Amino acid sequence: AMDVHGGRAVMQGPRNYVANVYASAPVAITVEGANILTRSLMVFGQGLIRCHATMFDELDALYDKSGKGIAIFDKALTKHVSSFLHNFARAVLFSWTRGRCAKSYGDSTTKTYYRNLSVLSAKFAAMSDISLFILTGSLKRKEMVSGRFADAIAAMYEMSACLKLYEERFKNNEKVSKVLRLSLLQLAAEVDSAMRANLDNLPVNWLVKKTIGLLLFPFSNTATKVDDRLIIATAKSIADIDWLTSDLSTCICTDLKDVPGHQFEILFKGYEAASLLKPLKKRVKKAGYKYQPSQSLADWLGALVSDKLLTSEEKDNWLVWHEAVLESLKVDDFEIKNNI
Repeated sequence: AMDVHGGRAVMQGPRNYVANVYASAPVAITVEGANILTRSLMVFGQGLIRCHATMFDELDALYDKSGKGIAIFDKALTKHVSSFLHNFARAVLFSWTRGRCAKSYGDSTTKTYYRNLSVLSAKFAAMSDISLFILTGSLKRKEMVSGRFADAIAAMYEMSACLKLYEERFKNNEKVSKVLRLSLLQLAAEVDSAMRANLDNLPVNWLVKKTIGLLLFPFSNTATKVDDRLIIATAKSIADIDWLTSDLSTCICTDLKDVPGHQFEILFKGYEAASLLKPLKKRVKKAGYKYQPSQSLADWLGALVSDKLLTSEEKDNWLVWHEAVLESLKVDDFEIKNNI
């Protein structure tokens, strides 16, 4: 699929539905100037001040002119220290028990992932306060650190969205459970990696880093790793175009498969043809016959009919189905016109 779309994308023509999407990409990334600004400055740098339990109150107290600023600041600071100690202790406990002490949510499929999310959330809260304590006001200007925190919180939001979608629409769906497993394990690894990278880049001596690392990152976040077997099993489980368009195509129009000449119609015809060809190809292969590129397909199929391996009807169907598969894979090509 990547090879076909790579070819189509560089050749302007009716089959190229990739170029227009690519051409509009700069429009989609111009919010706040560019996505890099949002990621490295706004999501965490500004969001930390607005979303932190006490920081906004502390800053507000510094500019209080009513005479109550010191009392308000002391109260907010006490709450901040108490919150940090609670978050840090919670993060250490959850990290060393891999979330087994966290409140249990979900069923047998999702329970482990809710625990992973609880561990990551606790680590994120602790690492945020540690970074704030060490970097102080320069945290907002440390855009690589801020960007990695933004990556971490974005991945945790994605994990929450995956769990919510699964429980609302796909509960007990075996195909989706594999997609869910692969997605959540990869996202958890991204969050963990981002926070470990921030710890490694804190401007403190190695002993402090090792101590924090031992307390918050004693093990990998998940007991299970993403491996090739999981990726292959997931790919096989969703290799069904009808299921994909019916279950995983929210906000995408799939009725276009009934429009003659539309790319969706060509795609569905090609997929259906490939499925119909499988048993015939399997039968021919089992009999020991192999197609040679030096032969035309029609002649080779004719020989199979003569050997009574195929019927005339199966031969005709094979040619029609083969043409449908080729049509779904074709890239635009045009005759060169010399206007010089």
